[in-house]
Parts: sequence; structure tokens; C-alpha cells
Amino acid sequence: MVKFCCSADRPYNVLPQIAGSFASSLIAFNTGCLVGLPSSLIPQLEAEIDPRLHLNFEQASWIATLYLIAGLPACLVGGYLSAKYGRRRITMLAGLPLFFSWCMIAVAPSLPIIFLSRFISALAICSTHPSMGVFVSEISHPDWRGSLGVIPSIFLALGITKAYLLGFLFDWRTTAWCCSVGSLLLSLVMWGMKETPYWLVEHNREKEACESLQWYRGPTYDITEEINEIIYKKKEKDLENKEKTNLCQTLRTMGSARFIRPFSCAGILYLLAQWTGISTMVFYMTNIFQESGSSIDPMLAPVIVAGIRVFTAGLASFVLSFASRRHLFVFSAMIISLSAATIATFSYMRTSGCCFNSTMQDSLGLLPLLATISMFMGHALGVVPVCQLMAAEVFPTEIRTLGSGICVAVATVANAINAKVYPNLLNLLGFHGTFWVYSGVGFGMAVYGWWVIPDNRGLSLVKIEDRMLKNGTQKLSKV
Repeated sequence: MVKFCCSADRPYNVLPQIAGSFASSLIAFNTGCLVGLPSSLIPQLEAEIDPRLHLNFEQASWIATLYLIAGLPACLVGGYLSAKYGRRRITMLAGLPLFFSWCMIAVAPSLPIIFLSRFISALAICSTHPSMGVFVSEISHPDWRGSLGVIPSIFLALGITKAYLLGFLFDWRTTAWCCSVGSLLLSLVMWGMKETPYWLVEHNREKEACESLQWYRGPTYDITEEINEIIYKKKEKDLENKEKTNLCQTLRTMGSARFIRPFSCAGILYLLAQWTGISTMVFYMTNIFQESGSSIDPMLAPVIVAGIRVFTAGLASFVLSFASRRHLFVFSAMIISLSAATIATFSYMRTSGCCFNSTMQDSLGLLPLLATISMFMGHALGVVPVCQLMAAEVFPTEIRTLGSGICVAVATVANAINAKVYPNLLNLLGFHGTFWVYSGVGFGMAVYGWWVIPDNRGLSLVKIEDRMLKNGTQKLSKV
């Protein structure tokens, strides 16, 4: 055991933990810029005079889909690389190809170059997704993990807002140049952080783990109990798997309840969240406002929605410090479901002529905007933060980034299918029918979340792992 005694009664310093959370959350900020870009890029390319850059709506779906297709293997490989080489190192390296991809978009002479740049950007940023939430959870004190774990969702909202605002103010090339700065900032800021103590202990670098944990807790805080808990858990696992190679050990863990139980919670929630209409609206928001019949400028509406999403994501950090995660998630999922149903009903009544005249339509022209705002508020308040916290907390240390990567990969597959089939759903079900489907998925997500979500507030990652294995997700739940 490691003896590391400092003034035991002195409180820990939260500022290094906030700094580390901000650094890791720049991944989410860059992701937000990438996923928000198509909302302004697609309408501008549809209006392009240059035939090499002009696209139709069916081709436009590839701008979103290629990003997501590349993201699938990147999440899986990134999870493995992060577990092997460290969360910090993989994140730093990803910033360089990401910057290169933004430069490609900014100078692109034709559509194939734009498609290729989206593919490269996805490989770069999605390889860091498994590290993002895990890095935050592994450096955070249990008292602060819930609040700090929401920072990535705040930065995601900020990134999307930045992309929407730049798309409203400037052309797509200028937008790309402005967004490229964030990728360099990611590498630079992450360089100033320390690797997580959990990863260092997992790789038998106990002295460095002590130094890292002390840096994140402050020089006067006694880390003895916390670091010994991490080391003891590692030695316990080593005794269980001493005759197995790393690969065999990982495969054995992936096929056991140590992976299946956490995935049934975090992975399925990630999957359902992609089919509630939010992902579609992020990629196609300008087009959706044109379809919905809203009286708001379709290019301005996304900026308004994204700005309110930033505020809501910030509110989530405060709410999660005292609220039950299960209650917050279910409440947010029901908001999404009801809002999608409102958009669908408004569109149906407008296009069918049922109960609508021109005067009533004008008076209710803000309704699609208000419903969209409430959808994004629900998503930012409870769905994104809780999903990210679950994926970062519930998996064992040795497969934490790989498990998180698999969750994100599953979500990416669902997101890619959603983005690609959205034009087909419009043809098959109509705009109103598509959003009624989204409403039904949102309701199903609320029911499933009520059943599986545990409340891990105040527990260390070691205790969460022990309780998840012993009791399963249902017994972990606290109402």
C-alpha cells in the first residue's frame, strides 16, 4: 500500500479538477462545431452556383452520414488506444488531424473534398470520445463528479452554438477557418494536464498515480485512502486474472456481467437518445424549420435554439448536484416526447388544413420554435448529462474507455442510420409522421430510463464498480 500523508483535515482543491474537466471538454466543443456545421453548410451548398459544389437534399445527407460512418470505427479504436496509451495522450494527438480537416473544408474546391474532410474529422474527434467523460470522472472527487461530468455537455452546446452563429453571420468557408482554432486549443490545453490516476495505477505506475491524484486534489489534501482504494482494486483484479493475457482478460471481461450490466444501462440509453429527433434537428435544423411552417427565419432559429441549449446545459450542472439522475432523465425524456408530438401535430394540421386558417397559422407561427427549444432543453438538461455520466462511471477501470467507446459507437451507428434515412422517412411518413415516431421513441426512452438508471452520487468509481457487479442496475437505483 502507498502511504501519502498530508494535512488530513485540509479540504481538497477543486480548481485543478475544473481545469482538467474544461480541457477534456474541448473534445465536446470541437464535436459541437462539427455536428452543427451541416445546418448552415447544407443550405449554402444547395444554393451554390458552382456545379462542383452544388448538391441536392439527398446528397446533403452524406455530409452528416459520412461523419457518423467514420465515427464508428474511430470510437472503438479510440477506446482501445486510450486504454493502452492513456486518455491524455490520445486526446492531444487527435487535435492535429482535426485541424487539417478544417483547413480542407475551408479551401475545398469540390464536394468530394468536403466529404473527405468530414470523414477525416470524424476519425480524429471520435477517437477521443471514449476518453472525454472517462477523463473527467477519473480526476474528479466523488462530491464533484456529477457537477463536473456535465461540463462536456455544456461545451457541446457551446460548440453547436458557435457553428450555428458563424453559419448565420458568415459563409461556410469563413466558418470553417474560425472553427479550426478549437482543434489546436484542444492539443495545447490537454498538454498542460496530467494523466488520470486510475489509468496510471492500471499500468503499474503507482508513483505517478500518486503525483497525479495529489495534483488534482491539491498539495495539502491527504490522498492516502483514495489512492489505496484504487491500488487495492487493481491488485484484486490481478489475482483473479494472473494467468490470462491482456487480450484474453479483456475478452473475458467483455463477455461477463462486468460489461453487460453497465452496457444495458448506458449503451441502450445512448442508442435510444439518437432516435428522439434531436440528432436529426442538429444536422437539418434549417431545413426542418422550413418544413415545419415556423414564422421565424430558418437561418436565425438554430442560433436561438442553440443559445438556450447552452443555458440549459449549464443549469444541468447545478441540478445534478442534488437531483436524482433517474428523475431528471425521465422528466427530460418526457419533455422531448411531448415536444416532438407538438411539432408533428402542428405540421399535420397546417398541411392538411384541419382546424387551421391563415390567421390561426400566423398566430401560432412561433409554436414550432418553442417546441424545438423545449426539445433541446430536455436533451441538454437530463438526457446528455446522464448518458455521459453513466458511460463514464459504470464500466470497470480496465475497460472503462473501451466500454464508453462501444456506447458511443452504438450511438454513432444509430445516428448514422437516422441521418441517412431521414429523407426516406419524410417520403414514407411525411414530416408529421416522422416526428410522431420520434415522440414514441422519447416516451419509450423515459420508461426504460426509469427502470435501469442508478444514482451514483457521492460514490467513488471503485464502489460503483463493486455495487454494479454485486447488485445489478435495478438494485442500484435510488428513487
